Amino acid sequence: MTDEIIRVVKREAIAAVPRQALDDPRLPLAAKGLWAYLSAHPELTAKGIEAGDLVRRGAGEADEIQRCLKALLQAGYLTEESQGA
Repeated sequence: MTDEIIRVVKREAIAAVPRQALDDPRLPLAAKGLWAYLSAHPELTAKGIEAGDLVRRGAGEADEIQRCLKALLQAGYLTEESQGA
């Protein structure tokens, strides 16, 4: 696959995603993908979303989502609130 050219298949739905997290070398690619997903769906985070909600939406496996959320939290791209807040 080293000599193959990969191209993006363009679809109708387009979202503008902030590039800061996508260009952040501290984040693994999976965390950048989750950031792009969350940025493209602001209605999900307006009132808060839990990792289990992302699993149910098909965004990945629970342990992978937890790792990505932790990386995004540590890098300052997300904030965390207690359930009672």
